[in-house]
Amino acid sequence: MDKTTNSAYRTSSTNGGSAISAAAADIQKLPAPRPSPPLEMSGPPGSIAAAPAPTPPPAPSSSSLFGVMHNQYHPSTMTASPYDYDAYRMAINDLSGYRSSSSRTPTTTYKNSITHPINVSWMIPSWLNVLLQEDMRLPKGVRDLNDLADRERLPDLMTPSLEEALARAQQRYPNWRPRGNMGLCSCPGKKVRLDGPVNGRAKIERDLDLDFARLQQLGCKRVICCLFDEELAFLGSPFPQYLQAATNHGIDVVRIPMVEGSTPETFIEMEAVLDKIDETTKAGDSVIAHCRGGVGRAAVVACCWMLRQGLIQDNRSVIAWVRRYRTSKAIETDEQEFYLEGYHIWKTTNGHPAFAKHFEDELMLRRRRKEDFQLRARQAQELDIARAQRKAFQEEEDVEQRERELRVEAALEEKRLAATAPLPGQAFSASSLPPPRESMVPDNEFDFSLAASPVPTSLQRQPGQ
Repeated sequence: MDKTTNSAYRTSSTNGGSAISAAAADIQKLPAPRPSPPLEMSGPPGSIAAAPAPTPPPAPSSSSLFGVMHNQYHPSTMTASPYDYDAYRMAINDLSGYRSSSSRTPTTTYKNSITHPINVSWMIPSWLNVLLQEDMRLPKGVRDLNDLADRERLPDLMTPSLEEALARAQQRYPNWRPRGNMGLCSCPGKKVRLDGPVNGRAKIERDLDLDFARLQQLGCKRVICCLFDEELAFLGSPFPQYLQAATNHGIDVVRIPMVEGSTPETFIEMEAVLDKIDETTKAGDSVIAHCRGGVGRAAVVACCWMLRQGLIQDNRSVIAWVRRYRTSKAIETDEQEFYLEGYHIWKTTNGHPAFAKHFEDELMLRRRRKEDFQLRARQAQELDIARAQRKAFQEEEDVEQRERELRVEAALEEKRLAATAPLPGQAFSASSLPPPRESMVPDNEFDFSLAASPVPTSLQRQPGQ
C-alpha cells in the first residue's frame, strides 16, 4: 500500500468512510485470488500438518462482500477462506465496521436454523487473526488486544504490520491459510419456549444437523460442550443425537460440563481442554465453545484461552473483551469472575501447584457457601409460597362459606313467600295475609283487669279545669 493510501487511513476519523473506501479501492487492484493447492507445509519444527485443502468455493460476489457471509437476520460472520488475499480483504471490511442492512434484527416470535442460522461470535477479529497467523504474538507497540479498542489508532498500529505479516506468511508458506480462531455460540439444536414467546423472547426450534452443517461451513473442526447430558436433553439435543450429528459433519466434541453459573473445579481440568483448542487452532482450524446460550460457561473457556495465549494481560481486561465481542452479559456470576482471577494468577506463577491447591479449596468453600445460601433462600421462598397458598385457600374458604349462607337464607325466604302466596285461581284477600304482630298475643293471656282499675286522684279531672 502506497503513502497516499496510508495517509488516507490516518485521516479516517475526519473523512468518515473515505479511508476505508480508498483502501477497498486499492485492494481491488490486487491480482485475482487463486485457489490453494493441497497443503504441504514445511514450517517450523513441531508444526502440525493440515489435511489437504478442500475444493475452493466460488469467488465472493458483490452480495457477499469480500468473503463476508451474512445471516438472514444477523450481523455478518467472518469465515476463513483458502484464497491468499481474502484475509486481507476481510481485514479491511472488519476494520471499517462494515455491517449489511440485513444485520438489523426485526422483532420476531419464532426462530429456527433456517430463518436464524446459528450465530458465532469470534474472539479474535479477522484483521487481528491475520497478524497472529504465525506464532500468536501481538504486533509491535500493542500491549494487548484492548489497546486496539480505539479504532482511530488502528491505521497506525495495523496497516504496516498487516502488510508485513501477509508478505512474511506468503514467503515462508506458499500455501498459507489464516490461523484457527475461537468462537462462542448457543447450543446447537436448542429448542426452548415451544409453547410460544415468553416475556418478549421468541420461540426457538433449531435443528441439530443444520446447525452443525453451518459450524462446519464456518471452518469449525472441534466443539467444546459445557453442558451435562440432562441439560442437553432438556434443550432438545440428547447427547447421542448430538454426537452423531457432529460426527456426520467431521466435528470433534470435547466435553467440560459445568453447572449453570459455575466453573470447572480445577485448573488442570481447564488446561486439558485448552490443549485441545491449541491443537486445533495451530492446524488452521477453528474451535467453537457453547453452553446453553454461549454467554456464561463457554465464555469462561474463551477467557482462559485468551489469557493463556497472552492476548490479554489480566482477568478484568479479558472479561471486557469477551463482553465486547459476545454480549455485555458474558461472565454471568461472581464465581466465574473469581475463577478467572485465580486462573490469571496461577498462570503468572507458572502453574504453581501450591497456589492451585489453595485457590481450588477457596473456590470450593465459596461454592458451598453459595449453595447453602441458595438452599436457605429456596427454603424461605418455599415457605413464603406455602404461607401465601394457605392464606389464599383460607380466603377462598371464607368466600365459599359466605356464599353457602346466602344460598340458605335465599332458600328460606323463598319457602316463606311460597307458603303465603295464594293458590292458582284464588282471589287475593286480606285474610290471606299473616296477622299483624299486635294481634298475635292470645286473648286469654291479655290482662283485662288493667282496664277496670280506678284512675289515680292526681290524674282525675277537677271541676273548673
